[in-house]
Formats: sequence, C-alpha cells, structure tokens
Amino acid sequence: MRSLTITIFLSFYTLQVAPRAVEISDELPIQAISASGRLFCGDKPLIGIPVKLIDKDHGDDRDDLLDEKKTDEEGKFHVTGGTYEKAVIEPALKIYHDCNDGNHKCQKRLFWDIPQKYVSTDLYKIPVFDLGSINLELGFGNEKRDCRH
Repeated sequence: MRSLTITIFLSFYTLQVAPRAVEISDELPIQAISASGRLFCGDKPLIGIPVKLIDKDHGDDRDDLLDEKKTDEEGKFHVTGGTYEKAVIEPALKIYHDCNDGNHKCQKRLFWDIPQKYVSTDLYKIPVFDLGSINLELGFGNEKRDCRH
C-alpha cells in the first residue's frame, strides 16, 4: 500500500508540478534583464541611436547580445533580454552615438554595467534598470570609437 502511495505521488509530481518549475534549458535557469532610459545631445533627443543589452563575457568568448533597439523620436529606449547560463550573467548597456562628434570616423561607444540586483530568474517579475535621462554632451571617460557594431 505504501509503495502504491509513493508511486501515485511521484506520477502526480512528474506530470503536474515539475513542468511548472522555473523554465530550464539543458538544466540551466534563464537569467533575464531589462533596462530603459532617455538620451539627449544638449536639449535635443537623440533619435535612432543603437542601444545594445549584452552579457559580458571574458577571454576569447564574445559578449552575448540579449537585445538591441534604437531610440525613438523622444530619445527613449527599452531593452529586455535573457539567456540560459550556468554562471551569473554580467549585464551591460552599449550605446553608440555621434553627439558633438563633428566629422569623426566611427561612432562613440559608451558602456554601462547594470547592477546585479536587476537580474531575474522569474520571467514574470523582471525589474527594470532605469538609466534615467542622460545628456551625452558631457562626455564620459569610458567612451571609445567603434566602427563595427
């Protein structure tokens, strides 16, 4: 009788409970991230500026692109993405622009790390990292030129 009860319980668990657990792929949990903001050059919104949400990788491994959008007519962007990884992801934003750039070849690339507290394994509750409104006239110490993005 006891083995029959255990068998019924395991059958129920396998069919009903297990499929609803955190989504997995190859037994790895998804890690998701979302970010938004608004970009200006002086008092003008930057329109059509590429914004990439990435997971930074190290060594010979290339960064994983999680999402890519362009800013709208108000300079706003919202990117959301996720990946299945064993290690904790290192999310970041890459922003490419020509604010106060004159006729220089290639665009300026800005890089912002996103705090770990914005990474979620619950696809129904992904907190949004709000970069806020940024005036790219300021210039930033981590700006570099990037012709291939």
